[in-house]
Amino acid sequence: MRGVGEHLKGVLHALKHPIRDFSKLWSFGRGQLTARLSSPEVPVKNAHLRKEAHELAARVGDFGLAVVDVLKHLRKKANDKVGDDEELKIMEVVLKSQYMQERLSDVACDLYAASCTLARLDHMMSGGNGDAEGQRDVQAGRYFLALANRPHQAKPGGALGP
Repeated sequence: MRGVGEHLKGVLHALKHPIRDFSKLWSFGRGQLTARLSSPEVPVKNAHLRKEAHELAARVGDFGLAVVDVLKHLRKKANDKVGDDEELKIMEVVLKSQYMQERLSDVACDLYAASCTLARLDHMMSGGNGDAEGQRDVQAGRYFLALANRPHQAKPGGALGP
């Protein structure tokens, strides 16, 4: 979140000088539009895993947008507080928003585990190992991916949902 936050801070600074920093604003806007209209690519060798790869890509894209939404939410909460130092207010709100951070980390862990499982399945299914144990592993991996693709119900601040 820190890297995304620093990038957003640069964009906010660019808003103060829109003509001088037009390229940064244009790049940000184009990136946000692209992120909302498409998903990142998750390549797989085995054609039978394309559906799972597409679902994972959609969740990764949603997660990226959710992180931006959470940071916007935290900044708004910080601006509602009285004080001079904006960065200090934001840090205080972030420290008090541990549930939201926990949700983000849970989703990040799910995405990581799903990507590892998908990579392992792709390797196993592309290798041509058709023994019974390998088939059980493939079935278990597909089951895990189905579980990992379940919608997350809690949406703290109205922002999280991959």
